[in-house]
Amino acid sequence: MKMQSKNSIMTNKLWSKENILNSLFISFITLYEFSKIGIWSNNIDLKFSRFNYTFLNFSSTTIFIFYTFSLFFILKYLKSNIKELSSSYLKLFVVIFFKKLLVSSTIFFTFQISFVSRLELILFSAIYSILFTVLFLIKDIRKLALIILVMILSIYTVFINSGFYTNSQTVNCMNSFSFEGDNLSEGNKSIFVIGHAYGSQSTNLNGLSNKVQNLFNDIEEEQILVLTGDIVLNNSIKSLEEVKNQIESSFKEYLIAVGNHDIGDLKQNKDKLQTNDNFIEIFEKDLYIEEFENFSLIAANFSTPDWEPGKVAKNNINNHIKNTENEIIFLFSHQIFWAKEVSKPITPNGMNLLENDLKEDSLHWLDYEDKKIIIISGDYGVTGKKTFCEKVDNKLFIANGIGDLPQDTYIKISYNNNSLRLDIIDLAS
Repeated sequence: MKMQSKNSIMTNKLWSKENILNSLFISFITLYEFSKIGIWSNNIDLKFSRFNYTFLNFSSTTIFIFYTFSLFFILKYLKSNIKELSSSYLKLFVVIFFKKLLVSSTIFFTFQISFVSRLELILFSAIYSILFTVLFLIKDIRKLALIILVMILSIYTVFINSGFYTNSQTVNCMNSFSFEGDNLSEGNKSIFVIGHAYGSQSTNLNGLSNKVQNLFNDIEEEQILVLTGDIVLNNSIKSLEEVKNQIESSFKEYLIAVGNHDIGDLKQNKDKLQTNDNFIEIFEKDLYIEEFENFSLIAANFSTPDWEPGKVAKNNINNHIKNTENEIIFLFSHQIFWAKEVSKPITPNGMNLLENDLKEDSLHWLDYEDKKIIIISGDYGVTGKKTFCEKVDNKLFIANGIGDLPQDTYIKISYNNNSLRLDIIDLAS
């Protein structure tokens, strides 16, 4: 009877209102924290965005209130059970740790987050648990510690939510080779770089994304367009002709780095891309080279089994680099062929066409000597990932693309005779 009574008490405590509310708020906090830490947000964003759910798009004020309120609820739960838990601070740590770990694992499983290691998950839960355990170790100034903790976490959350810190870091990286004269706005011209421009399979039937077309309609002056692959969902002649008309109605100059969707059709065989010559038939070439006063633009076809341009294209690219006096070379690709060369983890939208292992020296075929190479790849962003940038010696690796999501961005290159700058621009609906 005593054992049943004890079990009954434990069951009642487990399903108590306070415990359920605590679990619920820990779940929300965990989900929100994941959404603000680098690539941890990508799959979560994808799942919610497809249902037009805007949990991750709250204003900073709303997030401040939500986060603070959530923290107080958790602390209230801990306070109500402090007599039982504080008999051993190790026990307190273990209870919070496993509670956090359980909720985190559940969210990872539910939202199919597969690119975070078990070690990262455990470390994140441990840091969270240490914070709350330390808080309750402080006896005399517990209220002050609580206020300080809530303020720090809330202010940090608002700061991260603004995107300023992350974007400013990325933009600084993107401008590692840039230069600015007296006035960038004087005689300024722009190059629009858009990756995965057809958008999303769930929102697009033919042609470019509606968001991209709206951007084209807003362009008043003659600018230059670079599309870094996947300009169509399926590369039928009709779709490619439609995209060509959409491009040429707004741009006289444009470059295309061919993507896997642009050279083949998945309709006949979902597991293997059926390549064809439709892109060449409509656009007549798959290598674009443009030379400007201070830099060159090169868009090549990396949609091959080894994610490298063909032999003829390699020769043409190397000949241009050898003969140009420009120090800065932009190399546009669809595939993120440089994934093994960077130190930070990066996940492309897909690994389509690749049959051979990627090389750590991704530009082994390029004779660039002392040139500065800026690689911008577009097979990225379908799940809402933020722009990627990393500098390796005199090479700059950038990935940016869209997925018809609220957080879609593109890259704008602004230049004149004595200035060059790259920026991340929001792509409006």
